[in-house]
Amino acid sequence: MGLIVVDQNVDIATGVSTSGLAWKISGKIGDSPIIRAGSYFDNRAGVAVATSIGEEIIRIADCFLIVVLMRGGMHPQKACEEALKRIIKSNNGKVNFQDAFLAVNAEGYTASVSLLPGFRYYIYQGDKLEVSEGISFIRN
Repeated sequence: MGLIVVDQNVDIATGVSTSGLAWKISGKIGDSPIIRAGSYFDNRAGVAVATSIGEEIIRIADCFLIVVLMRGGMHPQKACEEALKRIIKSNNGKVNFQDAFLAVNAEGYTASVSLLPGFRYYIYQGDKLEVSEGISFIRN
């Protein structure tokens, strides 16, 4: 699970938590306790958080890539799609897991993109809560 907070001064904070994957291997370390693995931010560029299998997030450095692409001017949605392309390529086109990203750039544009359908995200602004389904990269 990932959380992005942007305040009135456009200062960014993130939080991530493990899903507690059932049957996890003893001693396995996920992305959540590793700083800048399950989330990455730069106040000048934006922020990204990921949810997936921790090894995938660590191996590809997805969140870092998304923020670097946004720093170069890419829209958050396109940046998330580029990260998903890398995941698909690194798995030889065979993905049997969900991977999803939330991203916000410094201008406030947002994106939620996942490999497979069914990923929902929530935006809370002021007293308004909005629930949406992210864009799925692979449509089943």
